[in-house]
Amino acid sequence: MKKRFLIGSLFVVCALMVCLFIAFVPKKQQQTTGDQNNVPTVFIHGSPGSYHNFSAMTSYFAQHQHAYLEPIIEVTKQGKVLPIKYQQQSRSLLRVQFQDDINHEWNQAYWVSQVLAYLKANQGVKRVNLVGYSSGAVAVLRYLIDEAPTLTTQPAINKVVTIAGPFNELDFSKELNLYCTLTHGPHYQSQRWQELQVDFKQHQPRVAAWLNIAALNYGTLGDDIVPLASALSITSLFKRTNIAFSNIVIGNATHYNVCDKETVSKKVAAFLWDCKK
Repeated sequence: MKKRFLIGSLFVVCALMVCLFIAFVPKKQQQTTGDQNNVPTVFIHGSPGSYHNFSAMTSYFAQHQHAYLEPIIEVTKQGKVLPIKYQQQSRSLLRVQFQDDINHEWNQAYWVSQVLAYLKANQGVKRVNLVGYSSGAVAVLRYLIDEAPTLTTQPAINKVVTIAGPFNELDFSKELNLYCTLTHGPHYQSQRWQELQVDFKQHQPRVAAWLNIAALNYGTLGDDIVPLASALSITSLFKRTNIAFSNIVIGNATHYNVCDKETVSKKVAAFLWDCKK
């Protein structure tokens, strides 16, 4: 019992040190242009999951940030995007629903490309923000390095938010050196992470700024589903880019409630729209 307590205490101390390290790492200045309020934000849910993953967050944006909830964008199992009546309001929020919500990340990345192609071709959207949660975060990254570089049908990507993404899979026992993960990349590299690293080097995402959010349930090695080291494992990929990349670790949060935290909503709103409230 004492040994478990000591290990748990050491991890909490190390996690706090990592959070301080993240907080004081110099961040690249965001290079964004135009009115951020006129850029719609597209939300990609987890797997399994639905647009309800973002219910608390988008409701907060609508109530406190003058954002507008657009109709749900539904994507069939065949990848067809069902038409919507897009109102093109300031700070439009476009929540995506995959009918097949347990498919693999490559199909999800392709479906993201179909949604964005629809918005550009049928709604005249020229730029978007992307927010991905859990496997949706992986799908967003996969889209940006695998799908977007080869297509001319896509709008430009302005800002990206990834939340609780299992970028280096879900094994809590493989990676405990968070400092090494942040500075040099994970020592243990899953097949997913290796593939992401190779594709990232070949096609760096064309985005202005990226906010990566991880959750830490105190006394654990992560958010109960995704290890902290896995959620932060993409950090090293951005070191040699011009993307304004930053991490935030949300304490006392689990995988299933991190998007419900008002603190997270405030951080995302400040990032997307440069607002302080």
